[in-house]
Amino acid sequence: MLTYQDVVTVRLGPLTTAAAAWDRMADGFRDLGEVYGTHVQGVATGGVWVGVSADAAASRFTVSRQQFDAAVVEARAIASILRDIHAQFVERIRAVTDVVGSARKAGMHIDAMGRAHFDTSKSGDAGGGLFDETARATQEASWTAAVFAAVQAVDDADAGAKLALRDAAGIKDFFEEFADNLLGNERPFNASAEGDIEVVEAREFKKYGDQLLAGKAPEDPEEFARLMRDNADDERFSRTVLNHLGPEGTIKVTNQLNTLAYDSDTGSKQHYLGAERGLANVLATATQDPKSQFYKDFQAGLKEAGMERYDWQGEKVRGYQSIVTLMQHGEGYSDQFMHDLGDELIAAERADKGNDNWDLPKSFVTSRDEWFANDPLDGLLGVMSKDPTASTAFLDPESDSRSDDGSVKNGNDRLEYLTRHRDWDVVDGHTRMRNPHDPDSMWGDPLRHYDVEDAQGRVGFGAALVAGTTGIDPNNSGGGYVEHSEANDRVFKGALKHLSAEGDDLPPSLRTPMAVVMGNYGDEVHAAASSHNDGESPLDRGHVLEVSKQISRDQFAYGTLQDSINRELVHDINARDGGVEQPLSRAGRTIGFFEEARYQGLKIDADDAKSKATWDAKWDYHTWGGVANFIPYGGDAAQRGIDVVTAKWLEEETARIEKGQARDNLATGTDREGRLEALAKTWRERNPEMSRKEDLWMSVERIDNAANNGNAAARRLGSLGS
Repeated sequence: MLTYQDVVTVRLGPLTTAAAAWDRMADGFRDLGEVYGTHVQGVATGGVWVGVSADAAASRFTVSRQQFDAAVVEARAIASILRDIHAQFVERIRAVTDVVGSARKAGMHIDAMGRAHFDTSKSGDAGGGLFDETARATQEASWTAAVFAAVQAVDDADAGAKLALRDAAGIKDFFEEFADNLLGNERPFNASAEGDIEVVEAREFKKYGDQLLAGKAPEDPEEFARLMRDNADDERFSRTVLNHLGPEGTIKVTNQLNTLAYDSDTGSKQHYLGAERGLANVLATATQDPKSQFYKDFQAGLKEAGMERYDWQGEKVRGYQSIVTLMQHGEGYSDQFMHDLGDELIAAERADKGNDNWDLPKSFVTSRDEWFANDPLDGLLGVMSKDPTASTAFLDPESDSRSDDGSVKNGNDRLEYLTRHRDWDVVDGHTRMRNPHDPDSMWGDPLRHYDVEDAQGRVGFGAALVAGTTGIDPNNSGGGYVEHSEANDRVFKGALKHLSAEGDDLPPSLRTPMAVVMGNYGDEVHAAASSHNDGESPLDRGHVLEVSKQISRDQFAYGTLQDSINRELVHDINARDGGVEQPLSRAGRTIGFFEEARYQGLKIDADDAKSKATWDAKWDYHTWGGVANFIPYGGDAAQRGIDVVTAKWLEEETARIEKGQARDNLATGTDREGRLEALAKTWRERNPEMSRKEDLWMSVERIDNAANNGNAAARRLGSLGS
């Protein structure tokens, strides 16, 4: 493999010089061929020389003339490859230098081996503290990995050029060369030499692809992984691969790669998973243009192959399950491809009255739950969550969708289907006998009601819900808050509406995602919770209360929501929206509102031992650190005071647990005084004129009364909803 030093010191000029020389060589062969054809080959074909010897000479001369022509083709191909690799090297070496430049701006020094080290000479920081050292090591490892990946891309291009040059020159493997030498065979010029590296690599893929389709391991797993990694973003390569495999072949290759990776050849697991990642990105690249004939043909084939069952590891799995398993390894899929696939999955589910399209035995699913998409729709939603725009458009009830006949229709009910109507029980809770001739028909049909939800159920949907409402990729939220679009707002309000209608049946797996979402919409949620009536509220207060109540049944989700609300209340006080006095009263009403929501939520599970054990666990505020990435005011200087308020809240929650009030002896309004006082102090610091008008006791009284009003408002709403 090329080293970092190789990459940053290489001289690329000789490549273009050599390419020009090979072009001149091609011109020379062309000219020699013409001279040979006129003055040598013409002797045997001009009519003067006749007889057997003339015929023999003509045959030999024709072969020689063909060799001149073949030499031209080979020389041109080599020149083209050299120019191609020069262009690739320029691009990829620039990527290396860009990464190094970014690392230096981030305070890193890149040594001669390509490893990143924190540059203390520039920062003036000599270190100190375990957390600092841990964070520093993490950053150094991250930058080192980035440099290594950029260097590897150059090495991949180098390997591709080597493959193409050997192919153009007609160089055979060792045994073929040995046989030719033994038999005295001459090595002719390559009349079919290919000057496009990606075309050569696509041909090479077919060899490995056929080995996998035959149920074998690729003869060189590392080279196969390199081949897929290096070319996945090339459209011609990608479409050549998928045209060769077809949807069914793509499914079979995916299954075989996973068999090799997780079962029969685990020693090369990383190469097989790397190849699968490359195949996933091939799928993404090839399906970018939904108007192309390739896309239409592949989609049509996938619709058929997706519902077929394939023998795999002792079970019969659907093609869609394998395709989504593959997609989980890739990125960059077009919105339309994901939406079309999602609509096809939903259509297939609606067409199956038994709701058992994806059902597989629990014993089979459990051992593969971390990587196999046994629930392909939820798996696809997880893939989609990495693209917030795609997630938003898919869940937005006003966005267009496609009918079963392929026509476009205005609006959709995907969000309602996923929250209210879909059967999420996709795992056979008990072993049941399958008809080997018809796996969709079950012996002992009454046992169908033993289906249970997957342990990973709604993980993908929860992530897509966060992405579709916030506009932030929950898998990589470091970019921070994103301004909401109208479509984001529609998804948020739709989610509140449908999930509040679920009442106590709101899925536990959606509690934390909805807590993150409500925190992201903290301004609207705070305004709703502190409103006197529905006319003042930007949201349906009943929906907000019900979803908050369900969130409060889970300690982590509750903490996530409260952390966000604390930040919103402090920001509101610092911003002084609504005048000087209003932010304090609103803060009190919101705390009272959510306090009552918590009370109502905890009453539901008061006798649930498992839930009580969860709530009795020690609080760990640091686990909610990622919440700040979803908050509009994260890092804002106006957030001074947030640490004090949060510390008081956490202190009170810990005391509540220690007193046994997490589940037993529930009562509102008894353990909030510290947070209310902290908010009152923050308000007084922000409004010194009020400090002169009234003492702290009066300010606390004001916010405490407001909290009681918030309690009462939530109780009224709760009684209306019950």
